[in-house]
Amino acid sequence: MRLILLGTAPAMASADQDHIYMLLDGPAGFWLIDCGGSAAHQLLQMGYDPMRLRGIMLTHAHADHVYGLPVFIQDLWLRGRREPLPLYGNAPTIERCRALLELFVHDFMLSYVEYHVISNQPYEPSLDTPDFIVFSSPTVHSFPSHAFRFEPKQSPNPAQGAESKRIVVYSADTAPTPNIVELSRGADLLIHEASVLEPVSTEIGHSTAAEAAAIAAEAGVNELWLVHSHPAYQLDGQYLAEARKLFSGKLHVARDCDQLDF
Repeated sequence: MRLILLGTAPAMASADQDHIYMLLDGPAGFWLIDCGGSAAHQLLQMGYDPMRLRGIMLTHAHADHVYGLPVFIQDLWLRGRREPLPLYGNAPTIERCRALLELFVHDFMLSYVEYHVISNQPYEPSLDTPDFIVFSSPTVHSFPSHAFRFEPKQSPNPAQGAESKRIVVYSADTAPTPNIVELSRGADLLIHEASVLEPVSTEIGHSTAAEAAAIAAEAGVNELWLVHSHPAYQLDGQYLAEARKLFSGKLHVARDCDQLDF
């Protein structure tokens, strides 16, 4: 299994960071998590054929996470895609993304898109594929958002000559919440947002690096990757000092196109 961080920026992109979305690759095919950039372009740059995409998992419907959807759906249709393309997300996200696609994409180009609503209950199974099971939990954000836990089905890992058993959790946009702690227990790696330098209200719903570190420490994961991260975390190590005090495992500030094998 491989996770490629195609974009790692918060809502404001930079010269070095595109808006956030990810590629989850396994023996049976690859999936997108959110669609915050030019997906077809980035997939081709990374050596992936867009036509082989299995589906898209959406954390929530804020613009920086879904604005690439209309042109990507159109792009796939123009390439000849007619096989059903499933989109998974919570009910408000599916409703808004359906409206977004209907606004920008011709009706006849949308016939292959399938909408699947995931549960709003914590730690619920949301997707079962030949490669992995996805569990989801709601997060604390200004728009209904969900975190995902990816549990590989112990498929062969040729690079290691063994079975892949590492469990990865992605927080999506969220203020600190017990839901992420519980979703992350027993996981090996947590990918957590760090959009702000100082704590903000739950109505805004974002985390600092220190808050992400505290979640990782409480959940007992071995490794923490910060994404959707404030640019200062990339540029100045002093902003990570408190996080390193709270979390003794491996701590990384993700960059676009970083790859995590599990």
